[in-house]
Amino acid sequence: WADTVAKRPGNARAQCYYADMLASQGQFAEAMAHYDEAIRLDRPAEDRGDRSISADILVNSGNVLRALGRDAEAAKRYEDALRIEPDLPAAHFNLGRVYLQANRLPEAEDRFERALKIDPNNAPAHTSLGSALLLEGRTAEALSHYESALRLEPTAKAHRDIGVALFYVRKLPEAVAQLETAVRLEPDFAQAHEFLANALSAQGRKAEAIAHYERALQLEPGNERVRRALGSLTASAR
Repeated sequence: WADTVAKRPGNARAQCYYADMLASQGQFAEAMAHYDEAIRLDRPAEDRGDRSISADILVNSGNVLRALGRDAEAAKRYEDALRIEPDLPAAHFNLGRVYLQANRLPEAEDRFERALKIDPNNAPAHTSLGSALLLEGRTAEALSHYESALRLEPTAKAHRDIGVALFYVRKLPEAVAQLETAVRLEPDFAQAHEFLANALSAQGRKAEAIAHYERALQLEPGNERVRRALGSLTASAR
C-alpha cells in the first residue's frame, strides 16, 4: 500500500489501508498520521452523499489509540463513528472495551448488548459482556455469554474464560475440565496454566497444581502472583 499511497495520495481508502498495515506492524504513530489524512480526504464523500468510510477509519484509529494507552481519545473516535453509523457493531464493541477497562460496568454492558443486538454472532462481544457480568457477580449470566462465545469460536481463550467463571462459583471439576482443554489447545497459555493450578489446588491435587504453577512461571517469569502461590503450595506440601 505504500506504493499506492505514493501514486494516489488523495485516495482515502488507500490511506486507510496503508494505515491498517502500519498498525498491524506496530508502527502506531505513522498509522495515525495516515488515518487522519484518510478522514480528511473522506469528508467530501459524506458531503456528496456517497458511502463514507469515515466511521471505519475512526474505529480503526481508535483501536490504535487504545494500543497506545490513550483511551479517552479512542472513546471520542468511537463516539464520532457512531454519530456517522449508529449501528456499527465494532464501534459499540470497542467503546464497551474502553468502559470495561475503566470499570464503568453498566456502560460497558450496554455497549456490548448493542453490538450483540446488531450482530448476535459476535464472539468477542459475548466474551467481553461475560467479563463485565462476572465482575458484577452475575456469574450465571456471564457463563451463558462465555458459552455462546465458545460455540462461535472454540478457542483456548474461550475455554479459559468458562473455566475461570466456573472456578469462581466453586464448580471445580467442571472448571478443571475447561482449563485442561485450554492448555491442551494452547500449551503455552500461561493464564490457563495458572487458573488450572488454582482449581487443582482447591481440589487438594497439590502435585498437579505445582506442575502447572511451575509451567505458568516458566512462561511468565515476572508473574509474582504465581510465584507466591507456588511458594505457598510447595511449603504446604512438605
